[in-house]
Order: sequence, then C-alpha cells, then structure tokens
Amino acid sequence: MRRVAAAIIAFACVIPAPGAHGLEDGADQVIGEAVALPAGPAVQPAAPAHATVPAAATSGTTGPSVSSSTMTPAELEVVEFTNERRSESGCPPLRAEKSLANSARRHSADMAAHDFFSHSSWDGTSWIDRITKSGYRRPGAENIAAGYTSAEATVRAWMRSGPHRANILNCELVALGIGHVRVASGYRNYWTQDFGW
Repeated sequence: MRRVAAAIIAFACVIPAPGAHGLEDGADQVIGEAVALPAGPAVQPAAPAHATVPAAATSGTTGPSVSSSTMTPAELEVVEFTNERRSESGCPPLRAEKSLANSARRHSADMAAHDFFSHSSWDGTSWIDRITKSGYRRPGAENIAAGYTSAEATVRAWMRSGPHRANILNCELVALGIGHVRVASGYRNYWTQDFGW
C-alpha cells in the first residue's frame, strides 16, 4: 500500500483485505485496517518446503513470555495501556509473548525500511503467515499504526476505532506482541500489535 499524507482509520475485516479505507484522524498519522481471525484450530505455518519451521510452530506450544527487560519502554507502555483498557472492560490481561513480539517488530521494521503501511509485508507475506513463521500457531488479530509519537496516543487512537478496539477488548485473546520502530523519515514511528489465541 502506498504511503498516504492524511491519517486514516480503516475498516475491519475477518480476513485481511488489501488496501485501507477510512476517515481522517490527524496529519501524518494512520491506523491500518484491524484484522482478526475467529478462534479455532492452530494455523499451520505457510513455509516453503525447504524452510525449517521453528519447533514452537509445530509442537502445539508457544514460546516464552517476553520479559520487561527485553521490551523497549514504548513497547512496554503499549502492553500496559492495552491491559489497562482490558481490565476496565473485565477482560484478563494479555501476556507478552516472544514470538508475537518478534513478528510485530519485524513488521514495524519492514514498514519503516520500505516506507509503506499495510498488514501485508513488503514481500507480500500475510500477517497470518508472518505470525506463524515466527513460531506462534494461533494468530488472532493485528492492529497497526504509524505517525503516533507515544504509546499512549497510539493505544488511544486504536481505542477510538471500533474494529481496533474490538481486537484489544476481545477477552478470548490471550497473548500479545508489540513492535515499535522509530526512524528519521516517513511516518517516523511505526507500531504493530499482534494478538494470539
């Protein structure tokens, strides 16, 4: 998806759709379409025949939790603000999960490096395949944003959008990975929030 000058909040869909459509939110700030999958059996990673799939992707278990010492302050704040909103709505907190964080960080870095904004990676990989290739077998949802300078502003923007809010307040989701990348050009701040069942 090409970079857009005005901010947009895009529609949500159960299966990711290309492109983004939506409403203005603020100059040089965007929130991508909120994407989610229904809870169900584990998704098998889509990997080429010659690729090695991480053990966690085939064992039925997930990787270790992310410790606060391995998260940036901004990523830790997104987890805290997200779990505060969930608590206010009666949902249990999400645990920070390493493979989801790896997926989210890679995607934010990919968007920053190639100056684009989409749930699909620069090489066309879907958000579902990106998460499963990171070793998490049950991808649940993804929120993305760009241009917001703080964790608080980013979570606040997601909470103002019905579909993104629905991802954050889905009490059945259990795990979360955050990726924040700051660069000197483009939208400057890129945020990815990956959820797991």
